[in-house]
Formats: sequence, C-alpha cells, structure tokens
Amino acid sequence: IPDLLLKKKKLPIVNEPFGKIEIKKEEPEAKEEQRKEELKEERKEERKNIPERKVEKPPMKPQMVTIFDEIYLTIAKRVVTEGEIEYLKKSERDECKEKARNCTTSELVMYNKYINDKEMYGLIEGLKGNGKITNLNLGKNYLSHFGIINLSKYLQENPGLEELYLNSNKAKDMGTRALATSLLANTHLTILDLSTNYFGDVGAIALAQVIARNTPLYQLSIYSNNITQIGAENIGIALFYNTNLHELNIGKNPITSDGLVKIADSLSGEASGLTDLRLDETGIGDSGADLLAWKLAENCKLSRLDLQYNNIYNADRLRESLRGNTHLSKLYIQGNKLSEDEIEELMKCKTTTLRHIYAKFQPTK
Repeated sequence: IPDLLLKKKKLPIVNEPFGKIEIKKEEPEAKEEQRKEELKEERKEERKNIPERKVEKPPMKPQMVTIFDEIYLTIAKRVVTEGEIEYLKKSERDECKEKARNCTTSELVMYNKYINDKEMYGLIEGLKGNGKITNLNLGKNYLSHFGIINLSKYLQENPGLEELYLNSNKAKDMGTRALATSLLANTHLTILDLSTNYFGDVGAIALAQVIARNTPLYQLSIYSNNITQIGAENIGIALFYNTNLHELNIGKNPITSDGLVKIADSLSGEASGLTDLRLDETGIGDSGADLLAWKLAENCKLSRLDLQYNNIYNADRLRESLRGNTHLSKLYIQGNKLSEDEIEELMKCKTTTLRHIYAKFQPTK
C-alpha cells in the first residue's frame, strides 16, 4: 500500500510483506469512543434520579362567541333585562328591517352596506311596513339574482318606488328578467340603474320588452355589462315604440357599429323622446360615428351625446352634421384617435346651442 494513501487515511503501516494486513485503530480514537459511552451511561443515571414534572398546557386562544353564548354568560353573572336580550339577538337582517321601517324620509340609501341576499329579506319586510320610501339606493352590495328576484316580487306587489339604484351587484340574466317582469306591471318607477350587474343579451331583451310597453321609465342605465349586438338591436327596436325614455346609458358594452344601427334609426322617429345617449367604450368606430352623424343632420332631439374611447379616426361627417343641428348642446368625443387639426375644426362648430364640445387631444399610435 503506498505511503501517501496510508497517511491520508491515518492508518498504521504494517511491515509484513506476505502476511495479512490488519488495520488497527489508533489509540486516541478508541479512547474517545469509550469516553462517549461512559458519558451516555452517566446521563441515563442522572435522568432516573430527576423527579417527574407536570407540563402545563398553554392557555387556549379566545374563540368566537355566538349570540347565545353571550346571553348565557351574561345570565350566569347577573340578571339580564329583556331589552338587553333582544339587543343581543339582533342580527344584521333585523337592522336592515328596522332601518327600512323607521325611515321617515322618502329616500333610503343603503349604498355599500355589505347587504347580502339573507339581509334583503329583512329589508323587504321593513319596506312593506313603510309606505313613504320612493327612492331606494342599494348600489355596491352583495346581492345576487336571488336577492333581486325577491325585490322584484316586492315591486310587483307594492308599486310605490319611483327611483331604484342597483348598480354594482350581481343580478345577472335571471335577476334582470325577474325585475323586468315586475316593471311591466309597475306604473311609478322612472329611474332604474343596473350598471355593472353581469347580465348579457338575455337580460337586455327582457328590458327591451319593458321599453316597448312604453312604461313611465324616464332614465335607464345598463352601463358596463355584457350586452352585444343582439341585445342592442332589441333595445333599438323597442325605442321605436317608446316616447317616455329620455336618458339611455349603454356605455362599456361591446355592441359595435352593427348593434348601433337600430338605436340610430330610432332617433329619427317623430315619437322618439331620447335626449341623452351615452355610447362610450362600445367599439362603434368610424362607421358608428358616421351613422350618428346622419341622424344629427336630420336634427334629431338628442341634446347630449357621449362617444368617448371608441377608436374614431375620422370626424368629417360628424363635423358637417353639427352645423345644421339645433338640439345638441353637449358632445363628448375625447379619448379617440383624432388629430389635433380635426379637434380644432370640431371646436369651431360651437354654436349658441352647442356650447360644450369635449375633445381632448390624444396622439395616434
């Protein structure tokens, strides 16, 4: 065996040329192992002599106490009055019921109050006991189609509301259809806000039937939903038979220029009462702008038109139609792809009636 290998492994060299090589451990290593074994035995003996200790468990974390637990704890400590027990039993559903029942004004604002479908039951019970409320704002809550269906039943049985705001909920198609059927029998509601409610063409067709019946609905907002060409066409056809609807907000829906055709055709009708049309972020493009330009040239009754963020590159026809129009007072066309020269030409179209043209310059890419 070479000397170098033996030195690395720290093994003794055996000078027996033909005999067996016996590898023996060095004396210091053997002593260390013996010392370790002795220490282990000593520790075992020491542990035997130590008395046993009782391990104390850490205290439990405080748990959520229910209403009934609170009542039990208070009764165990002292006598509780009936009023305090009733206060502990109150839930959010009962609070909604009391707010609706004790409201002394004609307006009940429950905006962004985290109301869900279960709490909607209590609110409806409170509305039944209060006949003064004509304006109900339930925007930005957690109402699904179940809560909207219960509200539609109330509207059908108690048609006293005049303004209803349900923006930023989740009515979807089922809840919108139920609400539309209740509005067919309602003769008081004039303002309805259903923006950002996640419904599509099915809900839009149901609302089109309400518009076609010429109900007293004055203002309708269906902004930021999933309405496409089919739903927009049905709404446009319904507008031919309506004389009461004055404000329609259908912005932020992918209706495109094909869905705008029927809505634009309804503007030229003599019976049309639409004065405020909002079509921002609908993807109508230049072709949709040209359609509306033809109707403005016929001097339709529109006083406000919103065409923001629609990828409009050319506004020549729109500019020519504005010169002969005597009804339009506000035009919103910013956020499009118009050049600075075209915007300057549009600004020259201001008249005594058309006082406001909002067309902030945005450079083309």
